[in-house]
Amino acid sequence: MRGSVIKRDTDYALWSLAYMADFPKGQVFGLGSLGRKRQVSTLFLRKIFQKLAKKKIVISHRGRYGGFSLAHLAKDVSIRSIVEAVQGPIVFNRCLTGKYQCPKERTCVLKKCFAKMQSSFVNQLSQFTLASLQGERVA
Repeated sequence: MRGSVIKRDTDYALWSLAYMADFPKGQVFGLGSLGRKRQVSTLFLRKIFQKLAKKKIVISHRGRYGGFSLAHLAKDVSIRSIVEAVQGPIVFNRCLTGKYQCPKERTCVLKKCFAKMQSSFVNQLSQFTLASLQGERVA
């Protein structure tokens, strides 16, 4: 689907992190095993997990038995932080980025409504954590 709010890479990040959250904090997961469980390429997951590591959501472990572990308890990681780590700030419309000057801004009836929707959505994503996703997955 075009224009999804939650993009495919974010979906894989959420799924992978929710899976990891079902195990003790500090357990290291190889991207190969995570990829096989979700049928996702290791290369694609590596790109996602590099973004997550940069935002300190996961910790990268190097070496033969390396991989990634959660940097925090599941209850301390918001869904918003994961979404924004993978795909950047959540913006409903480019008029809300602060960088775009819309030629119809003075007569637009949508901007205020979009801003309220965006604020509500972002607040909801802040309320949900990885712990909210634990036990929700089917396979």
